[in-house]
Amino acid sequence: MRLSALARAYGLFTTTAPGATVDLQHVIQAQLAPFADSSRVTLGGPPVELGAPQAMALNMIVHELTTNAVKHGALSPDGGHVAVRWSIHPTPDKDCLLLSWKETCRSRIANPTRSGLGSKILISSARMSLGGNISLDYQRDGLLATLVVPAAHLTAAEGN
Repeated sequence: MRLSALARAYGLFTTTAPGATVDLQHVIQAQLAPFADSSRVTLGGPPVELGAPQAMALNMIVHELTTNAVKHGALSPDGGHVAVRWSIHPTPDKDCLLLSWKETCRSRIANPTRSGLGSKILISSARMSLGGNISLDYQRDGLLATLVVPAAHLTAAEGN
């Protein structure tokens, strides 16, 4: 599945010129499209342009969140809803991308008992590839993941 996620991300760049950027919403939609119809997903936020390395990192983050939602959460057969919202949030030091992934499930969700490969990919992609952080809050009705990335890192040549 991770290889198909990378293939979908790569597909976003095959129709763009070298050095071009990709919109964050397109990255999110590319990962969610095979698993959810529009009644189960809500997306919202301003246009946010990503460089190729950042789009790949965000692709992997959204892929891991989607995979978890399909296996255990809001996109599983038990049903639910995923709301993905993002904004550029001004702070005194720098502007940051604030992305929220909120699952609302029909049944109660159990907290994971251990951290798996998916969690490690989320954390390392956020930190090492984007220079940001991600928090995972397993609430009673579903996962709330919050990603914070300095806006200057979204199109930087090296990712951070």
